[in-house]
Formats: sequence, C-alpha cells, structure tokens
Amino acid sequence: NIDDAGIKVKKSIECLDGFVGFEIHPYISSSSELFLPKNAQAICTLKIGNKKSILGAITPWGGYAFEGMIMMNINEQDMWIANPFKLIRETLKLPHIPIPDVTTENGKRLLFVHIDGDGIMNRAQWDAEKFSGEVLKDEIFTKYQIPISFSIIEAETAPHGLYPKINKELETIAQEIYKLPNIEPATHTFTHPFFWKNIVDDTLNPEFRLEVTDYNFSINREINGSLDYINTKLTPQGKSTVMTFWSGDCLPQKEVLEYMYKNNFLQINGGDTTITNSTPWLSYVAPLGLKRGDYYQILTGAQNENVYTNDWLGPFWGFKRVIQTFKLTDTPRRLKPINIYFHIYSASKRASLNALHKVFKWSIAQDVMPIYTSEYIPKVMDFYEIALAKDSKERWLVSGTESLHTLRISEKYSVDINKSTGVAGMKKYKTSRYIHLDSNSTHIIALNKGSLEQNYLVDANSKLLSYSKDSNQTTLHFVGEVPIEIRYHLQKGCQLEATPKATHRSSDKNIIELQYEEVKDVNVTVSCH
Repeated sequence: NIDDAGIKVKKSIECLDGFVGFEIHPYISSSSELFLPKNAQAICTLKIGNKKSILGAITPWGGYAFEGMIMMNINEQDMWIANPFKLIRETLKLPHIPIPDVTTENGKRLLFVHIDGDGIMNRAQWDAEKFSGEVLKDEIFTKYQIPISFSIIEAETAPHGLYPKINKELETIAQEIYKLPNIEPATHTFTHPFFWKNIVDDTLNPEFRLEVTDYNFSINREINGSLDYINTKLTPQGKSTVMTFWSGDCLPQKEVLEYMYKNNFLQINGGDTTITNSTPWLSYVAPLGLKRGDYYQILTGAQNENVYTNDWLGPFWGFKRVIQTFKLTDTPRRLKPINIYFHIYSASKRASLNALHKVFKWSIAQDVMPIYTSEYIPKVMDFYEIALAKDSKERWLVSGTESLHTLRISEKYSVDINKSTGVAGMKKYKTSRYIHLDSNSTHIIALNKGSLEQNYLVDANSKLLSYSKDSNQTTLHFVGEVPIEIRYHLQKGCQLEATPKATHRSSDKNIIELQYEEVKDVNVTVSCH
C-alpha cells in the first residue's frame, strides 16, 4: 500500500476476540481518514504504517462500527463481520433479561407442520389414477401421527371453481383428510392472489389471481368466504378453522392485516428463512413476524419446498436440504422451531415424496414437542405484546403470556422455583437456560446465579395444562399430541407419582424419566415431607 507521500507502508487490523470474524473476517478499509476517539475501548484498530484508526469501539455513550467490520456483501450474499449478538450487547450495555421464546416449550424444540393447498388436483406421476391429496393422506398423514395443518384453495376443489369435472373427487379427498384426528384445517384463500400488494380498493385484477368465472374479488370473499366453504362443506362436525396461509408473494398489506385482526382470524406465511450449508449466513434467517401499521404478519419458521427445488424446476428431491436449515437454526443458538412447510403438489413426484419422508423421519426423531400451526401463531403474537418489569435485583414480573410459555435467559442464571410464581421448571441448552411457565398470563421469575437443590420439570414433550405448588406438594397435568415423555428433577426426600403409571420409568442421579407408549394425558404429583 502507498501513502499520500508515495511511500510504501504496511496495513493491518487488530481486533478484540469474539467481536469480529463472526461469518467472515474484517477487511482493510480504503479510506485514508483516521479516527481516534477519546475514552474508548477499541474493538478493531486499523494500523497504517505508524498511524492508526479505530474502526469500532465501545464508548461511554454506546459504541460504533465503521465500514470494514460490520457486514460484507459477496455475490449478493450478506455476511456479518461483527458478531451482532456481542457487539450490540456490549456497546449498548444491555443487561441479561428473560426473553420470551417461541422456539421451545417445556424444554423441547417446537415442531409444527403446515401445507399450502396448491396442487390437490395434480396426478401422481407413477399412478395416474391417484391425486396428490390422496398420496399425502395415505403416505404422510396416516404414517406420521403428529399434528398437521392442511389447507385447500377453494377454487381448486369447489364446483364453482376451476375443475368442476373432478371437483366431487377432490372434495371427497379433502373431507377424508379432515376426518383424520391429527389434521387441522386452514384456507389458502379462494383464488390464490399472486400479488397482495396489487389489491387496490378491495379489488384485484384476474391476471394477479386464479381466474374464476363470475367472481368479483373482495378480501372478505377470499378469506371469510373460503373459511366458510371449508367449515360447512369439507370438515366433519366439531372441527372448524379461522386460519389462513397467505398465498403468492405472501405480502398482505396493512388493510388486509387489519381485516384479519378485526375478525380474530389467524394468519401465517412469508419470510425467507433459507439458511443452508451453502449459504450459512444469519441474514438468511427471517424474523418471527413483520409489522405493518399496528398489525403483525406472522412468518414461517422455514421456507417451503418450492425454494429448495428452484421454483419447482428441480432437483425435486431438494427439500431434503431443509434439514440443514433446521440444524443451522438450532446451532450454535436456537433461532427457530422446526417448521415442515410444503405444498400438496410435493406428493405428485416420487423424488419430492421421498424427500418428505426423509424430512418427517428426521424431524420426529429430534427432541421435540409437536404442536398445531394454530398453536404456534398466537405464541408469536404474544412475543410482540409481552411486558416485563424488574421489581427487585433479580426478580421479574412477566405479563401477557397467554399462549407463549417459555422464557430464555443466559446460562449464567438459574431460577429459584420457590420464590417464583407459575414457574414449573427449567433446562439448560447450548448457552441458554429455558424457563418453563404454566398456563397463566402473569408470572414472577426469581433469578439467581447459584444452583439450588429444588424440584423442577426438566422437560416434557407435551403441554402443561395445569400446575399448582405449595410447601409440601406439586401437581402437574400434561396433555400431548404424541405419547408422553417427562423428565423431572427430584429433590432428595421427595416422591414422584404419575397417573396412569408410566410404561417405562427410570432414574439417573436426581432425574426421574417417565415414558408412555400410548398415553397422551398424564397427572404427576410430587410430595415432600
């Protein structure tokens, strides 16, 4: 490098450990300006001969980072140079606080499945007599006994839709699917709008949606009308839905979200969480939701098979790579639940169907709690509304946990169960400790930095329906979607009884483990004298 006087000089960067090199190493800025702040702890120092410039620092007023140590774009891929988790915490001097968490419940990573309705009329390539929906029912829905949320596009199945000659067959398939006990219904709208941003004055031109004869577009008809069609024509008595999976570009605008909120409709889709081994960058992880005005659009936990198959051009086995996404959003820190998300047409090709089998088998083999999509959406809505207040040195009041039942804190902290209210247990995972809350909407969390000898729930793959505790006895009622598994840390001198009795019961040090082969409803009583 040549300086202003034409003399060759050496350039180098020295940085504090842990602050940079998060996804890519810093680079030497071409700027000739030097910056030397007073009373600052340098994070990265650029040395140019015998001169130096501080590219980033922690200061009394916060901190800063210049070009060369924040992010880098290579081939349209954004990579973090700085460690955003450490940089933001240290510069803004943020304290460790309990954080609402939608990825985990009762110490288990959440798992949910949702399916966009596209392609129920597609034929299986190896059997022209079978529709995609039939294949899904026979090969996926009945094989994997976990909660699955299945949507249809009304224009694809209804007699007034696009396929009147086969609509009876398609409606029958949908009806048979919705009769399955592990399937919950949802709508993928009436005419599958391709571009929600093109809706103007409650009107969308036919070129931007499926073109149905004699139909005047309206949001109410797309959402409420299709929900009514599903609830009256397709679902069995006692099963209904208020849930929409966004279609097309998945970009509903403020007016559409306002309509959803006013009608108490649930909604999800959108977001581009596509982090994989070939693009393992944090910028490929979408947020939990997107705010438009006063309303939140709830985003998916991972993208669907369309992305992993290059817009359904191939390779059709590509959805197997979503397992990479699931792993990378769990390690080195858990950022997302496992969300298996695909279209009905994935059952039309053998390669894509085999990919589904691989994804399902891998997912249910993990340490998970399976839930319905309709249970995940309210957790994210809670996330944006929960209130936290600190009422003493390490005592927190948490309010608004209607559906979200987990808080996350640094592993440096533990929880004093006896001084807390509505806390059933905790579990350390990676560098975090997950705190298990009961079903009440208000909790008191007493943190401490030492380990205590106490009774607490370590983990369970089922919902904690009720929880009560006094000085001598604790009772817990679990209800799950799969056979129940529970681990409980039992203090010396205490006993644990479960009703019904577990198929398998074992103990390792202070941990009691209960496993059931079929039971999905269990009461646990812990007594101490």
